[in-house]
Amino acid sequence: MDEPELHFTDDMGRLAIVVPDIAGWRLSRMPVTPDVAFIELAPEWLCEVVSPGTARVDRMRKVPLYAQQGVPWVWLVDPKAETVEVLELRDGAYSLVQTAEGNDKKAKLRPFDAVGFDLRRWWGR
Repeated sequence: MDEPELHFTDDMGRLAIVVPDIAGWRLSRMPVTPDVAFIELAPEWLCEVVSPGTARVDRMRKVPLYAQQGVPWVWLVDPKAETVEVLELRDGAYSLVQTAEGNDKKAKLRPFDAVGFDLRRWWGR
């Protein structure tokens, strides 16, 4: 789903509203895309496109919130650096488990490592 508005309760009991660039749910958990203004169900995968203006919020605010919500996978895509960081939730915290960059024609990015991504297309080449 492209830029879904997510409503979560943070670890202090406050409402946290975030809008990731892309999010995905397993069909078994969300068989139909809901016709609602916001979603409270945490996705299985999120992608944030990092820019100089968003990097701090993405890394310092959003990623810890995603861990609190139990989101298993987060990708941080940096078009300027032409990199992808794959974070996997392990024991309540994210671990960097994979990176990909530049001219990779068949990047096997978890959890979608059954297919290859041509990263050159992501950078407009």
